[in-house]
Amino acid sequence: MTFLFAQPNQLWLELSETNLSQAWQQSHICSSATTRWRAYLNRLSLTCFLSYVQEEWSYRMTSWPEDPLTNLWELVEGSTLILGNKRIVLLPTEAMDEDELRVPQEWIDIPEWVADYYLAAQVNLDEQWLNIWGYTTHQKLKEIGHYNSSDRTYSLEKPFLFQDINAFWVSQELALEEVTQGEILPLTPLSSVQAENLIERLGNAELKEPRLAVPFTLWGSLLANSSWRQQLSQHRQGNTQPNVLVNLSSWFDNLFESSWQAPETLNLAFSSRRNTTANTQTIQRANLITLGREQVILLVELTPEEDGRIAISLQLFPPSNRRYLPEMIQLTLLSETGEVLRSVQSRTQDNAIRIPRFKCATGFRFRLQITLNEHCITEDFIV
Repeated sequence: MTFLFAQPNQLWLELSETNLSQAWQQSHICSSATTRWRAYLNRLSLTCFLSYVQEEWSYRMTSWPEDPLTNLWELVEGSTLILGNKRIVLLPTEAMDEDELRVPQEWIDIPEWVADYYLAAQVNLDEQWLNIWGYTTHQKLKEIGHYNSSDRTYSLEKPFLFQDINAFWVSQELALEEVTQGEILPLTPLSSVQAENLIERLGNAELKEPRLAVPFTLWGSLLANSSWRQQLSQHRQGNTQPNVLVNLSSWFDNLFESSWQAPETLNLAFSSRRNTTANTQTIQRANLITLGREQVILLVELTPEEDGRIAISLQLFPPSNRRYLPEMIQLTLLSETGEVLRSVQSRTQDNAIRIPRFKCATGFRFRLQITLNEHCITEDFIV
């Protein structure tokens, strides 16, 4: 498509009917019309921009965070993209004027969320185009941006933005070194009890702007933790079914939760694909996980060590009727408090992925998260 009115230093992209349809379908799980529309615009912009980067520049660019993006858009505007060692936040709006770039405080003041660059995107659904018209850095937003306490955003007027998008790509191509991030102060840590109380309070979907309902230091610390962030989103979406705590030590007494079965029960060809072990004390159990229309098998293997610790192996396999795992499925190991310890992602034609084997003492708690597109399953364990 040719945009006759396009300015040559800006990036104009067409929004296809497929983009529009898929983005709308993926936004339906959000809790309200406002959050559904926010997820729609962000998904649409992100998909279109990622396709352009991969087709025109052959860059490997991935989105962040690892948990479903719809959970993020339930709470705040914007998307983060990872390009090499740089982080880019894409901020779409339907506003037709190009007066300023407005950035939610979360992307500026949560240390784990801070980016290098912030792109201003204009979306026109009637004419089906996306316009990337300007960008700036974290440093400039902190130094000369205006903080708006009423909606907790930083804004920078158009004359202070970089408006030549071509120059942005040239700088990435040349890998130019520049200072992009300003001073970042740590947030006050939250205890698990504080987090649970906040999730209960802010998880009420009738509260239209949870991000403005508590002091930012509390809100920022809550969102920085991927596990708490996911719980909050799920509460607002009405998905509050508690996870069953899987007691792995009880497996050595032949006490298994009903969903955990012998591998052969779920997959008759499974034994030929898994690693065998000579340790007769090793216990294996498998769980059939459903993610939308896809199914995968989570295998947990336990081996007692001489020092009293337990060696744990975590693997993901396709079911017997599939040869490969779905592409881009993510297996993430988290601590009890939600800190990401390890994460692996499937590629094209992977028939298994695994978390590196680790050892832990009795009483250790951890969480496993399996994510595919907008579907996410969490399992909690205690050794």
